Amino acid sequence: MKKRILLLSVLIFATILTILVEASPNEEWRLVNRITSNTWSITKVVSSPSGNFIAAIYQENGINKLAIYNSSLKPVKQVTLENTFSGDAYFLSDGLLILAKNLYGTIPHTEIAIYNPQIDKTILKVDLPGTTINEIRKALVTGNYLLLLTQKYIFWIDIKAATYTAVPDTPINQGLQMVETSRGIVFLTIETFCHICLSLNEKVIRIYQWTPFTYQSFEYYHVLAIVNLDPYLGVLFDNGTIGIYEINTGLNRTSAIHNLAVNYSAVSLPDYKFLYSTSTGTPTKLTIFDVPHDTLYEVMVPVTNTKGDSLATYVYDDGLYLVANKNQNQIALGNFTSRDPPYLLNTTTSTIVGISRGRDTLVVYDYRTIELYKKTAREVQNYELTLEVADETGASIANFTVEINGTKYTSKTNTITLTLKEGTYKIIISKPGYQQYIFTTKLTSNETRRIILQKTRYTLRVHASSNAGQPEIYILDGTRALCRGIGYAEAKVLPGNYTVLAMLLNNTYQAPVKVRNDTEVYIILNIEERPIFPPNLHGNTQNQTAINENNTIVIVYGSDTCAECRALKNQLKLLGINFTFKDISNKTYLQEYQTLYDMLPTKTIYQIPFTLLFRGKHLQAIIIGLPSSQSLKEILNEMNVNSTWLYLGDQKQEVTLDSSVFYTLATRGISLLNTTGNALPQPPKNNTGTMTPTPTPQDIYHVLPVIATLALADSINPCTFMVFSALVLAVASFSGTRKAIYTSVSFIGAVYLSYLLLGIGLIRFVAMFTQLRYVLALLVLIAGIYEISNATQFPKMKGLAQTLKLPKTFSNIQAKLNTLQATLLARAQKGSMILSFLAGTLVSFTLLPCSSGPYLVAALMVSKLPFNITLACLLIYNMIFVLPLILISAAIILGGKLLATLDMASIKINQLRKYTSLLLGLALIILALWIILSP
Repeated sequence: MKKRILLLSVLIFATILTILVEASPNEEWRLVNRITSNTWSITKVVSSPSGNFIAAIYQENGINKLAIYNSSLKPVKQVTLENTFSGDAYFLSDGLLILAKNLYGTIPHTEIAIYNPQIDKTILKVDLPGTTINEIRKALVTGNYLLLLTQKYIFWIDIKAATYTAVPDTPINQGLQMVETSRGIVFLTIETFCHICLSLNEKVIRIYQWTPFTYQSFEYYHVLAIVNLDPYLGVLFDNGTIGIYEINTGLNRTSAIHNLAVNYSAVSLPDYKFLYSTSTGTPTKLTIFDVPHDTLYEVMVPVTNTKGDSLATYVYDDGLYLVANKNQNQIALGNFTSRDPPYLLNTTTSTIVGISRGRDTLVVYDYRTIELYKKTAREVQNYELTLEVADETGASIANFTVEINGTKYTSKTNTITLTLKEGTYKIIISKPGYQQYIFTTKLTSNETRRIILQKTRYTLRVHASSNAGQPEIYILDGTRALCRGIGYAEAKVLPGNYTVLAMLLNNTYQAPVKVRNDTEVYIILNIEERPIFPPNLHGNTQNQTAINENNTIVIVYGSDTCAECRALKNQLKLLGINFTFKDISNKTYLQEYQTLYDMLPTKTIYQIPFTLLFRGKHLQAIIIGLPSSQSLKEILNEMNVNSTWLYLGDQKQEVTLDSSVFYTLATRGISLLNTTGNALPQPPKNNTGTMTPTPTPQDIYHVLPVIATLALADSINPCTFMVFSALVLAVASFSGTRKAIYTSVSFIGAVYLSYLLLGIGLIRFVAMFTQLRYVLALLVLIAGIYEISNATQFPKMKGLAQTLKLPKTFSNIQAKLNTLQATLLARAQKGSMILSFLAGTLVSFTLLPCSSGPYLVAALMVSKLPFNITLACLLIYNMIFVLPLILISAAIILGGKLLATLDMASIKINQLRKYTSLLLGLALIILALWIILSP
C-alpha cells in the first residue's frame, strides 16, 4: 500500500512538472504591423481585453475621427466625429466600445455612445448636457446600468431607459477608483478643494448598493488608495499602513498591516488586487505586494533610466507588468507570478505617448504612429560556443576540462568548440594546478571567449616575535621582496621555494621555506640586552658614572602609534639609557616639538621620532628619525661638549643653535629623577606654553547667568517648534501615545546630543587656534545684524540682510538637506525611534545657521575654563535649549489645560518675536565687541 502511494505521488509530481514546463514556452514579443501618417495627431488608442479590436481617436486636417482595426491592425471601420472638439474611448469587451464625444455648442455637452464593432451597430446614445469628459478612467456594466468613472463625475446610465444619473450632485475634484464587490460598488474620490485637506490626503469612500440612490459615504484622511479584498476592503494610508475593513452596513475595521517595507503608490488594473511601486535607481526595481497572501515580489527591470526620462509603470491583476521609458522607446514586460526575467522591447516610434494591452497583444503609439506587438513562441536556435584557454603569460593551455550545466567535456588542444541551444549556461573550466574559472553566459548568437587560467596560489603566513618588540618581516622570492610586515606578514604565492627574513636591532634571522600548500612559519628572536658603555669601548668608567648621575639627558618626541618611535624606545632600553618620552598627541608637547623643529637651520618636513641629547645643559645632538643601533651607540659615546650635531638619516651636520633655549623649552616640567622612558603626564598648560590659571568659583558664578540667558534666547525657535509639533501630533494620531513618547524622547535626545557634540568640537577648535576668536566675533556680529534686520523695517538693514545670503553652492546644499529632512520627518511619522533620531540630528544641523550666534558666544566664554566645568556649562546650556521641546511634547501628549497654556504662550512669544529678535541682535553685537576687546 505504501509503495502504491509513493508511486502515485511520483506520477502526480511528474505530471505537474510537465504541465509547468509546457505552460512556460520560450516566448517573445514581435512587431506584427505598423501604421503611420504624417497628417495624424493621435489622442487615444485602446485595445479590447481580448486584443481582437483596436480603436483609435485622432485628428486629421482639424477634424476628429474614430478608426476601428482588427487584431492584425487592418482597418474595419472609420467614422468622422462631427461637431466634436475632443473625445475618448474605452473597451469593456469585444462587443462594447464606450465612446465619449465632447461637442461644440453654446453650452458644452458630451454624447456617450455604446458601439458594437462585431455587428457594426450603435446600441445606445445618451446626451450629458453641461459636461466635458476628457478621460473615461473606468467603466463597468452592472444590471441595467453602465457606470462611468471620469475625472469630475460618476455617471449611472440606464441602458434600457437611455437616461443617466450623476453622483454626487456637484462635480468632484477627482474620481480615482471604482470596483464592484459582492457587497456593492465601491468608489474612491477626492471631493474637497481645500488645499490643507488635500495636503492631508482627504478622500471619500462611497459604497453603492447597485443603484445610484442607495449608498453610504465615509470620509478619511491620509488615504492613498483602496485594494480589492472582496468581501473586505483594504485602505492604504500614507504612513505605510493598510487598514482591513469589512463592507457591511458600514466600514468596520477588522485588522491592519503595519510598517510596510516599501512606500507603495499605485494599484493594479482593472480591479486593484495588488499594490506596487517603482524605484528609479540603477537598475530600476519594481516591487509588488499581494495583500491577501502577504507575498512580496521584486523584479529588476532592464530599462535604461537617465535624468529627465519619463517612466510609466502598469501592473495588471493577471500578473502582467509593463515598465516603459517613454523617452528611450523601451518597454520591459513580463509576468511577476512566474518569476521569469522580463522581456525588453525596443519600439520604433518616437517618444511613446501611450500603451494599451490585450490578452496577448500590445499596442504602442505616438502622435503619428500605431504599432502592434504580439506574444509568440520563439524557435530555439543552435549556436557555437568557442573557448580558447591560456595562462597568465599568454601561453596556451591544453588538456583542460569544461563543465557546462553539469555535463563535462575534455579538450586535448587549447581550443574547444561546442554546439549548444540558445539559453543560459553555467560554465566551469578546470585543470590541475590552476584555479577554476567559472562564468555564466546567455547564448543568443555564436560566441568566442578567451579564458585566462591563473595558477593555484597558496597562503604563506609568517609570525615573528621577540623579547624586545616586534621584528620586521620580509618574504622574498629570490632577491625580490613579495611583502613586508611588522610582527606578521602574509602573501599569496605559487608553489616553490622562498626566503623568510626577520630583523630587529641589527639581529637578523633568515630561513628557506618550501611551499606546496598553505604554510605558516613562526619565528622567535632572543635579543640579548647589553649596556651602552661596555669596558671594551671605554676603559675609563668615569664617563659611565657621569651619565648615571644625570649629566646626560635624552628627550624623545614621538607617538606610541609610530613604529619607529617604539623601535627607538626599545633601542634605548636595551642600551641601558634612561630617557624621557613626550607623546605629541598632547597638544603642549606637540607645540614644543613644532617650536624646536622650526629652530633648525635645515628646513625639512616634520618627522618623528625627534630626539634631543644634552650633556648637562649643552645640546650635543639632534637625531631625526630612527638611527641604526650602531649609529646610536656612536652618537651616545661622543663626548664633545663644544659642538652641536644634527643627524638626519645617514647625514651628519654641525649646526649652531642656542642650547639654553632648547634646554629651557625641552626640559620644562621634567624631573631628572623621572627618566624612565614612560610618557609624562599632561601638564596644565595653554596654547602659549604658560600655566593656565585655575578659575575661581566667583568667575564661574559670573559665567553661568550669561550662559543661561544665551541658552534661553537660543531656545526660542519657531521653526523647530513647528517641525517638532507636527511630528509628535502625527505620531500620536497614527500610532498612539506610547509611540509619541518614544518619538519625542528620540527626537529631543538627538537635538541635545548633536548640539552638545557641536559645542565640544567648537570649544576644542577655539582652544587650539587662539586667533579664531576674531573670526567667531565676526560671525556673532553678522548674526546680530541679521536678527536686527529681521526685527526692523529699515530698508538699509533689509538690504544688508540680503547681502548676507549664502552663496548659490551652499544654498543648493541647504535645499538638498531640507529635502532630506522633510523625507525623514515624513517617514518618522510612522513612530520609528531611529528615523526620529536621524530627523532630530538633521534638524539640528539645518537650523544651526539660524541659531548659531548665542551658541558661538557661549562656546567662546567657556573655552578658557577647565574641561569638566566647560562640559557642565554645555550640559546646562543644552538642557535649557531643549526645554521648550520637552514642554511641547508634554503638552501634546497630555493635552488639556497644559496644551492650551502652551498655545497661548506660543502666540504671545510669536507676537513678541520682533522685539526679542531686536534685543537678541543688540546683545550679540555687544558680545561680539566684548570678544574683540577682551584680553
